[in-house]
Amino acid sequence: MDDNTRRKLLLFLFLSPVCFAVAILLLVRPQKTEHDASISQIVKWATLKYEPISAEVGFKDKIDRLRITQTAKLSAVQESLLRQQTYDAVMAYYGDSYEAYRKFRTPIPPKAFNMKQIEYQKKSCKEDWRNPGKDVPDDPEGIHKKFWEVDFLNKYVDPATEVKNSTIGKHLFEGINFENSGITVEEVKKTPGALSDSLMNKYQIGAFTPYPSFVFENTPETILEERGVLTMATVVLQLELPKPEPACPFYCRFYWDESNNSWLPLDIGIAVPGFTRTREFVF
Repeated sequence: MDDNTRRKLLLFLFLSPVCFAVAILLLVRPQKTEHDASISQIVKWATLKYEPISAEVGFKDKIDRLRITQTAKLSAVQESLLRQQTYDAVMAYYGDSYEAYRKFRTPIPPKAFNMKQIEYQKKSCKEDWRNPGKDVPDDPEGIHKKFWEVDFLNKYVDPATEVKNSTIGKHLFEGINFENSGITVEEVKKTPGALSDSLMNKYQIGAFTPYPSFVFENTPETILEERGVLTMATVVLQLELPKPEPACPFYCRFYWDESNNSWLPLDIGIAVPGFTRTREFVF
C-alpha cells in the first residue's frame, strides 16, 4: 500500500464516525410541521400591540391614515370613499347596530337577496340554540335581520348564561394593530378567486368566510365583461378579538362600481376559523 492510499484510508476512518453522527442527527432532529408554523404565527399575532377600537373621531382619523399600496391609480373621490368604507367595515362588526352593518354591507340598494342563503338563514334561526323562541319572520329582509340578531348579535341569549369562554356580550372586534394593517388596490382582468383559498394558502391555519346575503346589479363578472378590467381593493386589518379568540388578520375585499360611484363589498374573512366564538360574521 503506497503512502497516498494509506493517507486516504486513515482520513476515511477518521471522518466516518463524524459523518455517521451527522446523518443520525439529521434523521432524528424534529422537523418543523405546518402545525408548528401555525402556532408560531398565532403567538406572533398575540404579541403585537393593539389599540382599542372605538367610535371616537380620533379612531376614524387613524383609519383614514392607513397606508394604501396601489398599482391602479385612484381618484381623490375613490380614495376618500374607500377609506370611509374601511371605517364602516370596522364599525359594522365592532358595534351592535344593524344600521351600521347595512351601511357597510349595502352602500347602494342591492338588486336582490341571495335567496339560497336566506333559506339557510331561516332554517338556521329555527334550529339555533341562540334563538330560544324559534320564531322567524317570513320576508327576506326580516329573515336576514333576525339571523343577524341571532348569529352576530346573540341578542336573545343572556350574557350570564353558562357558555364557557363565549363572546356573548363582548365586541367582536376589540383592538387593531395599525402597523400591520393596510389597503392594496389593483386592477385585475379575471374574476377574483375565493378568499378562503387565499387565506388557507397564505396562513395554513384555517379560514372563515361567510356566504353573501345580497346580490348587486353590477357584479365583478358583469364589470369585467363590459370593461375588461376590474379595480379591486383588499383591506387587511390586524385585529384583536375577545379572549379566548386569537388575534388574527381580518380581510375585506371591495370592487369599484363606476356606474354607482361606489366600492361594493365582495367578501370578508379571517385567517382563524374560531375557537369558542358565539358571535359570528354575517355578510
